[in-house]
Amino acid sequence: MNWTQVAQLKSGQIFIVKTEDGSLYQGMLSTTVTGANGPMNIEVIEGTNQKVSLEQSRVIRIDRTSDAFWQRFKGTISSGLNYSKGNQATQYNLSSETEYVRERWSARANFYSDLASSHGAPTSTRNQLSLTGRRLLARPHYFYKGLVSFLHSSEQGIQVQRLVGGALGGS
Repeated sequence: MNWTQVAQLKSGQIFIVKTEDGSLYQGMLSTTVTGANGPMNIEVIEGTNQKVSLEQSRVIRIDRTSDAFWQRFKGTISSGLNYSKGNQATQYNLSSETEYVRERWSARANFYSDLASSHGAPTSTRNQLSLTGRRLLARPHYFYKGLVSFLHSSEQGIQVQRLVGGALGGS
C-alpha cells in the first residue's frame, strides 16, 4: 500500500496490526495526522476505550480478522478447463487456498489438482495438498512453523509422496 496516497482511514472491521518491533495489536482502525504535513498515525481501537496510536512508518503488516469464527477465514478457489477439438485434448485444473488468521498464529491449506488428456495418450493427473501452521513466540520477531504436504503425480509415477517439515526463525 502506498501510504502517501491515503488521506484518511476509518474502519469498523477488526484488523491485526504488526509493527517493526514485533508488537501486535488487534482492533478497529482510524488515522490521524500530526500537524499540517506531519506523519500519519494509525490508531488501533482495542476494545471499548483503549486506543493505541502508531506512527504509520512503524507498521509493517495489517491483516483483516473478525470476532466471529467463520469470518476469520480467507480463501480463494479457481478452476479452468481447456479443450482443443483438433487433437481432442482436454486440460482441467482446480486450486484452492484457505487461511485462518489469529493474532499470534495462523493455519493455511492449499490444494492443487491438474488433469490432462489427449486422444492416443495416457491421461496425466497431479494432485497436491499442503497444510502449514505458524505461531509467533513471546519474544518479538521469532516464530515456529510446520508443514505437511501430500503429492500424487501419474506423470512422475508418484502414488503418494509425503513431506513433513518445520522451522524456527526470526523475521
